[in-house]
Amino acid sequence: MDEMIVVDTGSKDRTPEIAAGLGAKVFHFPWCDDFSAARNESIRHALSQWIFWMDTDDTIDEENARKIPELVSSQSSEVRDQRSAVRGSASQRATLNSQPSTLSSSVLGFLMKVQCPTASDNGDAGFIEVDQVKLFRNLPQLRFEGRIHEQILMAIRRAGGAVAWTDIFVVHSGADQSPEGRARKIDRDLRILNLECGERPDHPFTLFNLGMTLAEASRHEEAIGFLWQSIGRSGADDSHLRKAFALLVSSYRLLGRHVTAWEACLKGLKQFPDDPELRFRQACMLRDCGNLPDAVRAFEDLIACQNGRHLSSVDRGLKGYRARHILAGIYAELGEFAKAEDLWRQVNRDVPSFSPARRGLGDVLVRQGKTPSNTQ
Repeated sequence: MDEMIVVDTGSKDRTPEIAAGLGAKVFHFPWCDDFSAARNESIRHALSQWIFWMDTDDTIDEENARKIPELVSSQSSEVRDQRSAVRGSASQRATLNSQPSTLSSSVLGFLMKVQCPTASDNGDAGFIEVDQVKLFRNLPQLRFEGRIHEQILMAIRRAGGAVAWTDIFVVHSGADQSPEGRARKIDRDLRILNLECGERPDHPFTLFNLGMTLAEASRHEEAIGFLWQSIGRSGADDSHLRKAFALLVSSYRLLGRHVTAWEACLKGLKQFPDDPELRFRQACMLRDCGNLPDAVRAFEDLIACQNGRHLSSVDRGLKGYRARHILAGIYAELGEFAKAEDLWRQVNRDVPSFSPARRGLGDVLVRQGKTPSNTQ
């Protein structure tokens, strides 16, 4: 990076001093229950053409970090080449340089994955993958919006810009996964979301975030109301819409309203037939109601399906080891022990710490009369 900017919103330890000692430009900003305000303050001090942002509890490894300058260099070179071909006065060129590119290079941001580890006591190594615009052009019209779960994608779209996919990922490594830490986060998020709801009560993304957070707090009846409001106010291409349907299905199931959960799932799949989370939940409901043959087909189709790229926030294991583990259990229940064994072996190779798969494999080996001494 050409420069590092840290905006401190009230640390009571040596964080600002340590950041400055590592070469960062440190600025202070009073916390006002608004993540966008704090993030936009950091942008205000940025001098370079591109901005890459991270939270202080995020980690990026060397391999991924090395790819960022390559993206910037290739994109900036293309823009320079195109701008040098534009004829006009100095004032015309200055105006062009201050505006998002309307030439063939209209990419104003790059999408990266943020991997959020999930808490578990069974050796689960899962994580939620969230698509975020982590790298974007330093333009005055590109600023974050929303008090919490802040976004810059809407500003890029309004500026007529595009975003491009990358294979770069960041790990949200410092999140407090303890029950106490998660409870504090939910309380904070709801406090800020209630403030935001007072300011923009009909905004579909605010309503979605309220529904999501209430569901995380196990307040499912309230969550369902906000999620339906969000769906009703969302555009067909809004990135949170898929997740809203998946959360609805989950809340209905946890309330024991299985018919309504099934109907909500079908409604979501009608709009997003390739969505892996909705397909996973549909397959689970088929298993739960005892329709094992259809559940097998649903899980097999989910695992084999090649999904197109779309903005998402989803557990990557739903198409991988989680689906295979459940499918193995169904095969065992149907007496197809060899198929169950193959799947559980694959899960054990992929996620060796996942104890339910180890237990499943041990059980199915015993049922086949196999022992570790004669089984590889």
